[in-house]
Amino acid sequence: MASLSKEIELYLKRRLAEQEAGMLEIQRSLLSELFECVPSQINYVLATRFSLLDGYLVETRRGGGGYVRIVAIPLESRDDMQELLDAVGGAIGEREGERLLKRLAKAGILSPETAGLFTALFKDRVMRVTPEIDAAALRAYLLHHLIANCTVDDHHTNEKKG
Repeated sequence: MASLSKEIELYLKRRLAEQEAGMLEIQRSLLSELFECVPSQINYVLATRFSLLDGYLVETRRGGGGYVRIVAIPLESRDDMQELLDAVGGAIGEREGERLLKRLAKAGILSPETAGLFTALFKDRVMRVTPEIDAAALRAYLLHHLIANCTVDDHHTNEKKG
């Protein structure tokens, strides 16, 4: 069975998809009652699954009449891409990088295969930068991991043989 966080995420995404304007506004207290959880669980889901990197802008207001507003942000223009780059900033963690790559693949900006290769390269175990590793060594290290995660389909293999 899916975790509570996953259930809340799927519910919110389903409700958002039903909205023509690409915006969902809902009371946090209603979500808490519906999922029989504390409001902090809702906050956790919003923070970890509905960030700008994931393609959403979230506005919240606390208190009696408080609400959660989720707006889907498309990647349709250079301005949209610049907003995304601004959100990334000068550093990005492994999980955030993976979320961003999934978003780029979902938007058709990257192929799923390319996103998968970059995801493999962005793993913390791959990105072990130390004072002993210079840029050329890091590039070679990344290429090793890139090639190790490439898939070659039988069609290309058979063409080379024939």
